[in-house]
Amino acid sequence: MSVERFPGAYPDALHYKEDNDKDETWVQTWEVIKGVHNKTGVKVDYPLHRLFVVDKNNKIKTIINYGNGAVWANVRESYDDRKNGNIYNHHEYINIVRRMIHALEFKDIEKAFSFFDEKARFRTLDTPRGEFKNIEEEKANFNELLKGFDIRSIDVNGYPDYLHYELDNSKVVQSWWTLRLTRKSDKKKIDVPIFMIHDFNDDGKIVSEIAYYSEKLLEN
Repeated sequence: MSVERFPGAYPDALHYKEDNDKDETWVQTWEVIKGVHNKTGVKVDYPLHRLFVVDKNNKIKTIINYGNGAVWANVRESYDDRKNGNIYNHHEYINIVRRMIHALEFKDIEKAFSFFDEKARFRTLDTPRGEFKNIEEEKANFNELLKGFDIRSIDVNGYPDYLHYELDNSKVVQSWWTLRLTRKSDKKKIDVPIFMIHDFNDDGKIVSEIAYYSEKLLEN
């Protein structure tokens, strides 16, 4: 592990004139503790603010630490095996994703997007961090794809998984597909592998979609 000064900060010593009968000095520091825990592999990047009370003999009397204890909690909890929900290979949410994907395959755009919450967010591997598209923008993107390509088929690889996490009660479907296209300009056949993650709300609507694929495969 390493202890470094927090960037842009430095220690301060404060000697108060009032209410300081014992002639004590307060020292405050801003540091970052970094390391990887040997047993659990948990990475520690831990900003720490500390206050020291130093007496008139230059002895530390008190230390007060301010930091995020969740980092150390993660280390402690990682010593033992712990289940975090269940994995399903057959579930209604998997059925919804399949129906949505194949509605896209057969160009039934309204049906495909009916499975999404109206405030659903869409991202791809190339979407800048913190940005996303809404339903109308995603519909426009799909229509733009259809201008340049014919969809031959969208085929599942392996099988989707539905993961119901105990933590945060998250509901996630992961699926793997091959989007088989024919480019209209030169009739070139292109196969695009796609990994997709869909998050569901309690009403069974998809609230977010992340699609991982290479956009370079679709460049003319």
